[in-house]
Amino acid sequence: MIKTGTITAVGSWSYKNVDKAVNSILANFKDLPAWPQLPKTSFYENMYVQYCEGLPCTKIDPENEKICFDTTQDILQPIQQVYENYLTENYDYFKISEKYAKGLYDFKRKVLAKSKLPIVKGQTLGPVSLGLTLTDENKRLILYNEQMADAIVKTCVCKAVWQAKFLKEIAEQIVIFIDEPYLVSFGSAYVNITRDQIITMLNEIIDKLHELDVITGVHCCGSTDWSILMDTNVDIINFDAYEYADSLMLYAEKINAFLIKNKYLAWGIIPTSEDRIFSETPESLYEKLLIKQDELASKGVDKNNILNKTIITPACGTGSLSEKAADRVIELLKNVSELYKKGLF
Repeated sequence: MIKTGTITAVGSWSYKNVDKAVNSILANFKDLPAWPQLPKTSFYENMYVQYCEGLPCTKIDPENEKICFDTTQDILQPIQQVYENYLTENYDYFKISEKYAKGLYDFKRKVLAKSKLPIVKGQTLGPVSLGLTLTDENKRLILYNEQMADAIVKTCVCKAVWQAKFLKEIAEQIVIFIDEPYLVSFGSAYVNITRDQIITMLNEIIDKLHELDVITGVHCCGSTDWSILMDTNVDIINFDAYEYADSLMLYAEKINAFLIKNKYLAWGIIPTSEDRIFSETPESLYEKLLIKQDELASKGVDKNNILNKTIITPACGTGSLSEKAADRVIELLKNVSELYKKGLF
């Protein structure tokens, strides 16, 4: 059970010093700490590179900061390796090594040096965003390669499971968010993927994590058809409440049913653009959050469920910000959470 008003991070941070990043997370996110992705420390920590170990036919060029899939080679053998390791549950084959996630490993070491935590959050890139961002050598989106598409989904499943098991050594309860920023493009003429395909892909990951008693979330930092996520088996929907809360109002009936099932909305009410971060105050953001929650209640969503099933997050990751701005995001998160909890009790 996650307490209402709890704060957590989307994942990425702009810190260049791993030690500083992890110490800041552990000091400030007491109720739901999340290991930090640190894209400014290495190209390998770019979100679209970080989760590519074990994916068949990937070609990484760190000097030019490029990644693609090379399908000019024999792709059947590496795809077969994915399926063999998936079927034998050899999740170590899909691990994220320290080269790709220094924050994950330092986070674990620091927790182990003290004591096991009640709960921690991890995050993984979803198959929709991975497959609709990365291309083959001909600039064709890799999700449209029928031979590769299911192997990508299976790899995403196994990476999520590996991470949950890895984090289970330091916490009693694990939360894993599936980051799907590319869901904002659903419905576009340029994206040839159906609603049912998205639900099936996400549920394959979610259901496998549920077998391990992992709490699951999906993060999307723009406007999308939110009913898609509500029709998955996910436990938490994380959205940009600062810019796109109005898009959620269209799905009041679905949201009501979602929250009744003891699920959560994670309100990304803390802006992640440099100018807005410093122009807003805890009071202004708290007021904005309450206004949007009242508006949702006016659409017929049970007010108590809204108030008591709220997690507070940044609108998106902070990996592209200045370190000063990242510090300010943490300050705003903590203060808005305090105001929210005081308002309830």
